[in-house]
Amino acid sequence: PNATELLANHGNRVIKAKWTSQHEVAFLTGLKVIGTDRVGLINDVSKVISEELKVNMSSLSFKTDQGIFSGEIMLYVNDTRHLEMLISKLEKVEGVVKVSRFDSRVT
Repeated sequence: PNATELLANHGNRVIKAKWTSQHEVAFLTGLKVIGTDRVGLINDVSKVISEELKVNMSSLSFKTDQGIFSGEIMLYVNDTRHLEMLISKLEKVEGVVKVSRFDSRVT
């Protein structure tokens, strides 16, 4: 009743609310990424994380030795399903061979 009355009397002041699928709570976790080095690899990994999945990174570190790269990424995920989707997408990046989670509390 109140909503109907509000809409009838003040319809021009009522706006539609749109809820996003983004969750408020995020958990810090670490990912180790290993594969074959190539030009643009870090850019492609970063695009998957930031642009495709809208995940916030805390830190990013990559190194390469004789054509093999290894990287550690600290990032915020909503839940394990979100993390699994992220790992799956990263494994599809050209040159990436393995993506695994590591405990962010261990340094």
